[in-house]
Amino acid sequence: MAEKYFVVALDTGNGEMKIVSDAVDRMRVGGVLGRYKAPQGKTKLQNEWDLTLYEVENDQQQWVIGYQDVDRVKASPVLVAGREGLVRYSQPMFSNYAKIGLAKAIGSKRPARVLVVTSTPARDSLDSKIVETLDKVFRDVHKMKINDERVIINVTNYETMSETEASLYDVYLNDQGFVADASVENQDVIVINAGYGTTDVSRYNRLEYIPLAKETIKVSYLDVIERLKDWLTEQIRKEITIQEVTRQLDEQIDSRTKKFVFVGDEIAGFYDIYEKTVKAVYDDLFTELQLLIPDPDLYHRVRVVGGAAVENIWGQYFKNWSKRVEIPADPQFSSARGMYRYGKYLANELTEQTAATEE
Repeated sequence: MAEKYFVVALDTGNGEMKIVSDAVDRMRVGGVLGRYKAPQGKTKLQNEWDLTLYEVENDQQQWVIGYQDVDRVKASPVLVAGREGLVRYSQPMFSNYAKIGLAKAIGSKRPARVLVVTSTPARDSLDSKIVETLDKVFRDVHKMKINDERVIINVTNYETMSETEASLYDVYLNDQGFVADASVENQDVIVINAGYGTTDVSRYNRLEYIPLAKETIKVSYLDVIERLKDWLTEQIRKEITIQEVTRQLDEQIDSRTKKFVFVGDEIAGFYDIYEKTVKAVYDDLFTELQLLIPDPDLYHRVRVVGGAAVENIWGQYFKNWSKRVEIPADPQFSSARGMYRYGKYLANELTEQTAATEE
């Protein structure tokens, strides 16, 4: 009988982790960890916390993940972010973050063989040291403890790719790993991934990767967060962290307007500054994009994805740029969906190979 592979796609982006798997349709988790310490006592009216606690490998430290749980346990947030790829992927916190993501991806399932697909910014995907580092993080038998249950996750197959390539597969393949839009095979496509830490730009002509002069632009949504942090710190006269700004904006991702609350008080003028900052950073980004893509109308598609591609951030500006621009539904999940679909394609291939060998 052919082997069955449980497919997991982990988009371990700077701002948050996106998960798509055979058990999870889609999940967003804030890119932050917290060390859990059991409370010394509680009031008679305090409710029990409904928390998921993780232990990674043989370390007895319990972790929570995501802004909500980190806030609930009053832990110091450990932001698993950074623009320097190899440094980020080599740190123990990233390994913990990735393995906890794996645990979330399998949920209550206990598969025998797990196939994992991840992605990195365009420039990182071409760095052999980064690829090797990520392979060491993921391809392994991972021993976890989720609350009181011991769990073993056997990652037998692992692949990584650029986030832009993953987003190409999002349109080319379907959720079963088969071709969904064959027109891509004959098209010249630009993919722009407007992420939290970087903005990636890649070209694919007839599915062939065509290198551009520059593919990772350091102007990103993180610049919006940093400028807002500086403005808030000046207004409040208290140091505001990037984590806090990220958390509050993340909770309002679908809201047309934005607010920032400090100790119960809404900060006046925040939305006006937010709008101006979003536009100013986009203008900086657009200046660099025009150098790479002087005429977007020369391409069949300019596919814009990533968290900052939603309509109420930069989506509106990208659409005004060219009629070739297309932004998929839930653009922040495009890379994760594409990785999952590519993972299903690989699983189909592996299953067929195993079946043929058994015959």
